[in-house]
Amino acid sequence: MPTPEGTATTYDIFEAAREDLIDVITMISPTETPFFASISKGRAHATNHEWPTDELEPAVLQTYVEGTDSPLATSLDRVRGNNFTQPFVNTFHVSATKEAVDEAGVKSELAYQGVKKMKEHKRDIEKTFFSSSQVGVAGGLAAARLMKPIKQFISASTPDHRVAPGATPTADTKITEDDLNTGMEACWNEGGMVDTVFCSAKIKRRFSGFTKTDIAISGTDAPIQQDLRSMGVGERKLAKRIDVYEGDFGEVRIVANRFIPITTGSGSSTDVYILESQRWEIPFLTPTRIEDLAKGGPYMKKHVYSELTVAGRAEKGNFVFETVDNAI
Repeated sequence: MPTPEGTATTYDIFEAAREDLIDVITMISPTETPFFASISKGRAHATNHEWPTDELEPAVLQTYVEGTDSPLATSLDRVRGNNFTQPFVNTFHVSATKEAVDEAGVKSELAYQGVKKMKEHKRDIEKTFFSSSQVGVAGGLAAARLMKPIKQFISASTPDHRVAPGATPTADTKITEDDLNTGMEACWNEGGMVDTVFCSAKIKRRFSGFTKTDIAISGTDAPIQQDLRSMGVGERKLAKRIDVYEGDFGEVRIVANRFIPITTGSGSSTDVYILESQRWEIPFLTPTRIEDLAKGGPYMKKHVYSELTVAGRAEKGNFVFETVDNAI
């Protein structure tokens, strides 16, 4: 039925209609930084932050003969570890006009941008911690000073604590429960007690698949696969995830981290970190702050600034699986 002639509608008389704009700003960008949030913070006093490490001599079977002189003293030398502090800067400008106008969802554009840049600042730091390509650089007048990320503290030395997964390690291999236990065992053998696994979302889902296990049945040739996931009686809720894994060498939290790099190409690969939290620290040379900058006109100019590094106190107490197939 056509609209009667002369009827006022929103289609032809809209000049005086008010804008329907809600007073809330929606932002979905993730802000969780699990490593930064969970590791203890410390203080750095120079751009080259250093710390001593020590270890005991290997245990031996002694053959001391009664009444003879004591054996010659031996001792391992302490080793000095280090990392460079890295400056992080996120700048924002707001014009005087922008700050003065009445905006939806924002009482002060300057304050809003400060909060937003603070979140971006923290995300940039977390991404740097898990960089797979960055190396520590002392820097200079024309070169940035860069910290050594977590991966560079875990060298491919003997015994290996930085390998690809699998009995015969190769790139782009799917990680298994046995691999996880192998990494935890390697750390335990050296005195480490790992407590956290940082991985991509797909690897987190793969770990949740560890809820299935083979059960041997008497009189049969092949075991059957028993699903250990659970559903509460009378509930419509199926528990099918693993947040904490307990094996022979301790208990670890499985934490998905969005800032662990995922490479793409013929396949998709990523790294899986098995860490002992107490062996890590984030020392700040300059605590995070928002500072005013010089301006040349009617605008406000600020930046979020901090300078910090990451300190890995004991390489052998940690493990990383490299180039893991990023698949469920």
